[in-house]
Amino acid sequence: MRAKRLMEKSPNLGDDKPIEREMHHMRRRRGGHWAASACIALLLALVLALGGILPALAAAPAKEGGLDFSGYQGAGLSYDEGSGTYTVANNQGNQLVASSTFGDVFTLEADVTLDEKTAVAGFLFGVGDPSKPDAKWSAVHLRPADGQYGAVRVFSKQDIKNLDKKVNLDPDTTGKPIHLSLTVDGEKNIIVSVNGKEKIRVNYPAWGGGYLGLMTYNCQAQFQHVSYAAEAQESGVFETNLQNLHGLQGAWEERDNGLYSSGTGNCFAMSDTVGSHFTYEADVEVLDGQTASLVFRSNQNGSQAYVANISKAGKARLFRFPAKGDFELGNVTIAPKSSYHLRVEAVGSHLQYYIDDVLLIEADDTTYTTGYFGLLTYSGTALYQHVNHTPVPEENLPALTGLALLGADLTPAFDKKVSAYRAVFDDDVASLRIRPTASEGTHLSYTVQDKNKQVLYQDIPIASGAESADIALPTGENLITIQAEKNGVKLLTTITAIRRLPASALYEEPYRLQFHFSPQTNFMNDPNGLVYDPTSGTYHMFFQHSPQLADMGNQTWGHAVSRDLVHWEQLPTALEMDELGAIFSGSCVVDEDNTSHLFDDNQPGDSRLVAIFTHSGGDRTHGAQKQSLAYSKDHGMTWIKYDGNPIISNAGDRYPGGFRDPKVVRYDGRWLMVTGGGRFRLFSSDNLIDWTLESEPTYIDGKGESQPIVAECPDLYPLPLDGDTGNVKWVLNGAGRLYFVGDLVTGADGKIQFVPETGKLENIYGSTDIYATQSYYNDGAGKDRRMSVSWIRDKTALDFVAEGKGWNGAQTLPYETKLQTIDGVMRLTSFPVEEVAALRGSEPLYQSESSQTISSDSQNLLAGVQAELFDMEAVITLGNADEFGFKLRMGDGQETLVQYDVASQTLTVDKSHSGVVDKTTSGAVYFPQHSMKLSPREGKVTLRILGDTSFLDVFGNKGEASINTLFFPDAQSTGMEFYVKGGDVTVDSLTVYSMNSIWKEPSPQPVPTVLTDLTLSSALLAPNFSSDVTEYTATVANSVDSIKVLPTYTGDTAVTVNGTEVASGAYSADISLNVGENTITVVAGEKTYTIKVTREDKEPPVTEKPFLDGLELSQGVLQPSFDKDVNAYTASVANNVDSIQVKPFYSGEMAVTVNGKAVESGVFSEAIALDVGENTIEVKLVMGEKENIYTIVVTRAKPTDTTKPTTTKPSIPGGNGSDWKWPEGTAKPGTGKENPQSGDASALPIALLLMAGAAGTAVFLSRKRKK
Repeated sequence: MRAKRLMEKSPNLGDDKPIEREMHHMRRRRGGHWAASACIALLLALVLALGGILPALAAAPAKEGGLDFSGYQGAGLSYDEGSGTYTVANNQGNQLVASSTFGDVFTLEADVTLDEKTAVAGFLFGVGDPSKPDAKWSAVHLRPADGQYGAVRVFSKQDIKNLDKKVNLDPDTTGKPIHLSLTVDGEKNIIVSVNGKEKIRVNYPAWGGGYLGLMTYNCQAQFQHVSYAAEAQESGVFETNLQNLHGLQGAWEERDNGLYSSGTGNCFAMSDTVGSHFTYEADVEVLDGQTASLVFRSNQNGSQAYVANISKAGKARLFRFPAKGDFELGNVTIAPKSSYHLRVEAVGSHLQYYIDDVLLIEADDTTYTTGYFGLLTYSGTALYQHVNHTPVPEENLPALTGLALLGADLTPAFDKKVSAYRAVFDDDVASLRIRPTASEGTHLSYTVQDKNKQVLYQDIPIASGAESADIALPTGENLITIQAEKNGVKLLTTITAIRRLPASALYEEPYRLQFHFSPQTNFMNDPNGLVYDPTSGTYHMFFQHSPQLADMGNQTWGHAVSRDLVHWEQLPTALEMDELGAIFSGSCVVDEDNTSHLFDDNQPGDSRLVAIFTHSGGDRTHGAQKQSLAYSKDHGMTWIKYDGNPIISNAGDRYPGGFRDPKVVRYDGRWLMVTGGGRFRLFSSDNLIDWTLESEPTYIDGKGESQPIVAECPDLYPLPLDGDTGNVKWVLNGAGRLYFVGDLVTGADGKIQFVPETGKLENIYGSTDIYATQSYYNDGAGKDRRMSVSWIRDKTALDFVAEGKGWNGAQTLPYETKLQTIDGVMRLTSFPVEEVAALRGSEPLYQSESSQTISSDSQNLLAGVQAELFDMEAVITLGNADEFGFKLRMGDGQETLVQYDVASQTLTVDKSHSGVVDKTTSGAVYFPQHSMKLSPREGKVTLRILGDTSFLDVFGNKGEASINTLFFPDAQSTGMEFYVKGGDVTVDSLTVYSMNSIWKEPSPQPVPTVLTDLTLSSALLAPNFSSDVTEYTATVANSVDSIKVLPTYTGDTAVTVNGTEVASGAYSADISLNVGENTITVVAGEKTYTIKVTREDKEPPVTEKPFLDGLELSQGVLQPSFDKDVNAYTASVANNVDSIQVKPFYSGEMAVTVNGKAVESGVFSEAIALDVGENTIEVKLVMGEKENIYTIVVTRAKPTDTTKPTTTKPSIPGGNGSDWKWPEGTAKPGTGKENPQSGDASALPIALLLMAGAAGTAVFLSRKRKK
């Protein structure tokens, strides 16, 4: 027998020369002796040299001749180094402790001590996966006493009919060490010896090796002198040209006939070799179990990849793994064989799957364009050989060098690396044209399909650089596929072209939700970035949006906005895919304090929105999933992706097992982020950009063991328990499916930790139809509510009857989430926010006038009430009835039951006869019944039920129970009935409202526009601005030939200046000024303001010194009041004022400086530092050869002496040293309201004068105003 040759570089050797592994076997058959010591030396040298070729696939090394438990993570094993004793704990059942030592041909020995006569302990062997030992294992059991005698037993858990043998031992040896030995030889004989005597020998042909370990059953046992010895095996002859192929799950071992794999579930082996265009092939044997597979274009852990597999029964599949589940690309069943040659050819988007050189499956898919090679064994045992890939040279590939779309915008812009594009265009665009360009020798053609896969144009040739004819496209999603072919290789590029419905038809389709949000077209899932923007008064709801209808893929952030949480408008996509990957879920915050410094150049009124999200796929330098940031200054209309993305790298799979869906909250002056997808991780940051891992939250399970918290779409928020703001808890939520109540604390290591007070709480909502729950960052109503939204998992567009259903998925109403004590347990409750009631019809369809006792033979209270859209509230007092409830959406044999079972205190929604059920194939999304526990409160049950076209919200006792579910009744089924079984109940109150559509009804009344300030760029208004004053004047010098107006306002309608809209806090465009009077008109809502600006005829001759028109300070008050002819002023400020600014007003051609630095008219100077005491500020004017100087002496007060208490009598406001003055804007020269001077009490309130007199201050008061 001669080994195959393997040419490969070893990563563990110092040189780059290929190892030629070619040798004759130097031993006899398995179990024989080595021929000579020289041969042993040669073999050992070769084995050491090859040790780096497949390091992760080899068995873990033993620890000093024993087993290697270094990777064991459980609590069932302890080790005493002094005595060399392992103790395996009592687990009240099987305690399986698997090592990372793999044994095929070996001997395992130990001295075992058991303390009880009923104890059972021994060795594990043949373990499939050491991280999940219970899935597959065999054992040698030792029992010291079995009745009168002890016993030893060897058996396989999975194959007990072929391996199970027990023999009795000597009399009781309880408490004494028993020497136990297990040997498996090369002929697959299993030999068990006890105290040096062979007790069991059995041949087991199915033996294939496995991991070794220790075990107990219902007891504790000690293992001393644990010894492991493997029979020396020849180096394997597995052939591959993949670099560093290493196992991720299960057992992977290189053997003499190939690469052996065994395990439960998905067991991946991944390499470091990456390919884009290639042939990838292998010989495989499915020895046992399910399937063996080739994995290609994968991420590093196989969660996003293409897979070509073959089952033991001969079923072949080609599919891809997205983040969840798998997506079928094709399948076929062939005659089963013992081995197969699998081959995949992948070029661009074109995939071909061959078995034994026969093409079985061909598909085109653009999801993954490059990635790693690997293997996958699913729940079984397989053997792989000759695993090799062959790249297709780039020069042989066809390539598009350009692509233009005429009639719509191509998203993203053309890039040679991108093969899938999208375009959305309005209904009035009836056709598009394409203009592709390609490399020399490439033949181009295109095919077009509509949303039903009907071919509209097929294989239409087009020359490179030429423009196609008009491509007429129907409403909805269409697929334009451009094929480039060269040297027999095809490359496909797709454009998903979505023609919008006409405005008159949008949201009129059958089953279209009318007061729950759904996207205009295509697939929606998780709500993202729920935030209120205080700068625009707008709620934002971003969401996972896909450019196809069926399911998620090529994720982006869709975008909708609302002013009232119920009426929504869908906007263009907010965040598109890029080179870092698809845009997965995340959250938004308002960076009010500009901690990120991303808003340093913001203008007044600009927003400070920050989105943090997961980049998934794309460039894997930073891992498959990493966290990134974008920000918006224009109220979420456009987004800027941060240049330094990602802000949290996952290079080297630092955060394994799923790392996505970041939720960011504010906590104790810092930002906290919790991520999920795998185990929850908690990070902190001061600036939203630089993040530090704080902790990985855990909880205590029902067995008292610490477990990681694992879920998608995490959320973290504080809630007062039972409304008590003095007792606030933190809630850690996982997608709305599970949650924990606890607290955030800082541990002894300084790290922030979530410490749960509860175990895992589940069943927030009573159905599986909603998922991915997220809460708003803030509440725009100022009520500090915790408001949550969930994804409605509607995937029925492709598998059920609604003709024209061009969307999948929707979002729930916003629910207010509270934390309440229910039946002694802290639980989350959910109830619609109060804004939802605004959608009710003006008059109820039914309203009870008084309480009524209803029994099974009573007349239907709701006879004649008809509604497709409704909101119903009822309070029911229990009597002796067994059951009561409502029959809803009744008609033509259809009805949906909302029922309450009194004995079991259970609220149930039964959709068995709702309508379209049998035609759906949505699986777990659609179950006919959903139930939740609901205890009566003071003998009463309160219900609120909201019915939309295809979604039902049912709430019990203000949200203690919440069942939210899809249903599909006919539009004509609108009847209602209240029913009772087995007795009677009292209906205390019952009201039914119709509900208005959010798409058809007008939006809420706009917020009126109110002008709050008005300024000019180079002149002062006279009088000062007041919203009640509508006429103003201003004067400018002849040299000023234009002016700008700056309005500041609130409201929905933009202010116009001379007919042109101007944003609040922004200047208008320049307005030209003629000599003389110019009128400027400012319209703000219902008010019109006029400004008459007079431009002087010409500059006055410079016959005298220049002068100022006005002078202001940022702090303090000028004394005396400004007069252009007065050049010396004083002012006083408090000690805490350490700087001041000066604002001069002037006209004409002059240069003005403040302390030597130039200052424009109407603009504050730079801050001038103030010392304690007097500070002189010089304002210098120069016009031609003339100059003028104004001086201001600013006195900064001394610090207050706090060492001695002082007593001062109150002085009259306005006296010497007083800061009292009239309210801002009223103390103006010439207005009759000059700020009072010392002794001037003419304008003071009488109460202040009385206070002064009461304090004993003798001051002569004159009622005469000082001149």
